Amino acid sequence: HTIQVDYILYMDELAKQVGVRPPILKLLLTDPRLSVNVIFGPCTPYQFRLHGPGQWEGARQAILTQWDRRSSHSLIFSVSVAALLSALYYSRDSLHTFIADPSSLLDKIRAFVPLPLSAQ
Repeated sequence: HTIQVDYILYMDELAKQVGVRPPILKLLLTDPRLSVNVIFGPCTPYQFRLHGPGQWEGARQAILTQWDRRSSHSLIFSVSVAALLSALYYSRDSLHTFIADPSSLLDKIRAFVPLPLSAQ
């Protein structure tokens, strides 16, 4: 849709216009730990409070500790791991068959896979 924008690109452009975009090269030279967190960490509004109008003294500490404030595992991740372990447990008898002949799996699921239309 034309009404949607990429959040990070939009925020960077807006921050540049307002004068609060973090100077990455300066950060890299003066505070490498913070620059690594800004570059490789999640894009959060804290990074736009490091310099310029609306500067906040706690922004650096907030960026460095933002991973401490998130939950360790999401519910989706936990359920996915449980499903994978269950599938491995219940299919352990046929696992050696699958490893020996992977095409046997295709034969078993062929009825459920839509076939391409033939050219007429």
